[in-house]
Amino acid sequence: MDIELSYQGLWNAVQKGEGLEGTIEFFPEEGKYHFDGHRKCGICLSPKEAEKYNGICPVCGKKLTMGVDHRIMQLSDRDEGAAAMPESGRPYESLVPLPEVVSACIGFSTASKKVQGQYEMLLEKLGAEFQVLREVPLEDIRVAGGDVLTEGIRRLRKGEVIRKPGFDGEYGKIELF
Repeated sequence: MDIELSYQGLWNAVQKGEGLEGTIEFFPEEGKYHFDGHRKCGICLSPKEAEKYNGICPVCGKKLTMGVDHRIMQLSDRDEGAAAMPESGRPYESLVPLPEVVSACIGFSTASKKVQGQYEMLLEKLGAEFQVLREVPLEDIRVAGGDVLTEGIRRLRKGEVIRKPGFDGEYGKIELF
């Protein structure tokens, strides 16, 4: 936000969009009901794929649980291939928490001491988490955290991630490698 730091400034940004420059969010595919699917059979389908099966699980024949993406497509006023954001829309950026990036790069759980230690070291050397994920020069990240971490953050910044959508109560996954 680029607003006056006051109640009125915040209200105008939220209610009227004045000074709202964009949002930072998680990848929508991480949601538990992003795509259509059937958890019991391990079936996860895009809206177009689910339509081919008429909303029926191709494994067991039961009804698929419709995902958010499917419902959005039903309510949408434009085709899937159309511009994703109308001219009046604000830009957005999808991120993964830094501990998850570190975890993907070193192959240990986010709760592990190795990941927590690396995470804390990065914050100490490079600054706040959002700065590391969005702004710190890649060369500085390379010096502090190595080549693999640098490549992981580069891919995240460019949106070059592997998206495994959630379905029927199963969380989706965003993978860097």
